Amino acid sequence: SRITAGQGEVPGWVAAGLMEQTDGEIDAFSYTDRKEGSTWPLFVSPQYEGQGLGKKLPGLAVAWLFEIGYRQLRLGTTPDTRADRFYEALGWTRLPGQGREVEYVLHQRSHTSA
Repeated sequence: SRITAGQGEVPGWVAAGLMEQTDGEIDAFSYTDRKEGSTWPLFVSPQYEGQGLGKKLPGLAVAWLFEIGYRQLRLGTTPDTRADRFYEALGWTRLPGQGREVEYVLHQRSHTSA
């Protein structure tokens, strides 16, 4: 579910998260920046890996940002990591360049599921 800073217009950060109802602990979370059209980081608790939360949260964030008018989204991560491979597998396009961070972009027309 999406967790926001109250009703109406959200000024900046929006946290997208899923809560485990039985123990009240966060299973996975990511943050989405409405001002920049970007999303990061994504963390999934080890006991919940492999259950689809890592795909669901970015899907919610992407759908929301496209819904509010963005046509292109960006994110950055450390090169040659699990996250680097994960975003590419989700359909994000890795931009050219090397360094301490790699940048990805996702265009609305290339996004097929939330």
